[in-house]
Amino acid sequence: MSSSQYPTGTGPTGATGATGATGGLTSRTTASVTTGTLANNATETDTISLAPTFCAMKVVVGSAARVRLYSTAAARDADLARPFTSSLLDPPYGGTQNGCILDLFLLDSSDWTWVLTPEVQGSNVESSPSADIAYSITNLGISGTVTVTISYFPLEV
Repeated sequence: MSSSQYPTGTGPTGATGATGATGGLTSRTTASVTTGTLANNATETDTISLAPTFCAMKVVVGSAARVRLYSTAAARDADLARPFTSSLLDPPYGGTQNGCILDLFLLDSSDWTWVLTPEVQGSNVESSPSADIAYSITNLGISGTVTVTISYFPLEV
């Protein structure tokens, strides 16, 4: 058939294509964790349920704290002794895959709501990835609990 046989847009109908994936945009959400009672400079480690891959936008703490998120529990455990004053870019940490997604030192009350600009993308890269993201939270104030709330949107479910 020649292209002149059918005017533009009036030819025979082709085969139906495959159906695309269903879904839509995910919504922003929050996840919170409250530690047990921690003395000043004491650290709690555990996981917080976010998403296997996520984009964090804001971190809010209820009291002075250092908040760290990691791609694996092993990365978190290996990094526990690193002081905040040591950059992940400096030896012995520089040039290594350290698995630290974010590391915030929120000491002054004016910093207790920290907007991440740019946003921080992270993921669980355990051998069986899940929504559980490893964290360590260090109390930087008087003895008590620390509440951390993370605003994020899931990039993978």
